[in-house]
Amino acid sequence: MRRPRSQLFVAWCVFGAAALWSAYEWIFVNEGLRYFSQDWSRVLLLCTIVVIGTPILLGYLALSAECRRRVELWGVGCLAAATTGLALHVLYSAARMAAFLSETGGLWLLIASVLFLCIMAAGFWWAFWRVWNRKPV
Repeated sequence: MRRPRSQLFVAWCVFGAAALWSAYEWIFVNEGLRYFSQDWSRVLLLCTIVVIGTPILLGYLALSAECRRRVELWGVGCLAAATTGLALHVLYSAARMAAFLSETGGLWLLIASVLFLCIMAAGFWWAFWRVWNRKPV
């Protein structure tokens, strides 16, 4: 199904506005250039990420569709399993400290963090299911 030209125009306008806002915030508000000029190891770390990440991305894009699906299944599956394990670990630790947290008033913060981890895990499992059924995420 073909999208109308107005939807495409609006999408590009929103994308452009977000990119301009992000650049403005990085340059003027957060002083991004000063952040990197204060410590040169940050520039080295950024270059290392680019040098390592670029061949990985290009290698992934060069894979066949079936190999790419297999990599996606492994990657999303590992993220889903790790997030689920972390949520269960935090929930178990919270159950052990429930009395202490209720006295100090920190129980709501712990419940919010466990809920956030559960939502993340559900999202990763949903993405895994979509890849498993060969549907776009």
